Amino acid sequence: MTSFHRQVEKFAEPLSFVNVLLLAVILYGLFGLRRKHFVEHGVFSMHFMSFVLFTALLFVPVPALIRAGWSTVVLPLIAAVVVWQFIYLVVAIRRFYFGPRIKGVLPKLAAGFGAVAVYFLNSVFITCVQTLGAALALWTTVP
Repeated sequence: MTSFHRQVEKFAEPLSFVNVLLLAVILYGLFGLRRKHFVEHGVFSMHFMSFVLFTALLFVPVPALIRAGWSTVVLPLIAAVVVWQFIYLVVAIRRFYFGPRIKGVLPKLAAGFGAVAVYFLNSVFITCVQTLGAALALWTTVP
């Protein structure tokens, strides 16, 4: 691993734990009227991030698949896992914030909107962290 990669990892990895807090803040902003205590949103965000990390284990064989010449399988695998995570988030938001027995279109739309907002803001956060980490790594490793 190059010194650039070590620097990026040293910066970005600890900040990735802020992701749970960011998710809780987003959920509190979106659904704070449905769950009054911030800690409830924090627990939900830890639950979802644990699910994301667990399903990320499906990416472990990706390097071996690429080396074996099965690279055409990799993109559909990644897409399937991302879609699975998104559907899980929509269902989890609907159940946690609206209850399992609530019927109708509005809770489903709110859960879908919440999931899109979470994914979008999370992507922006991760992109910013990685970009800042790369800038700092370049600044400290380039002579």
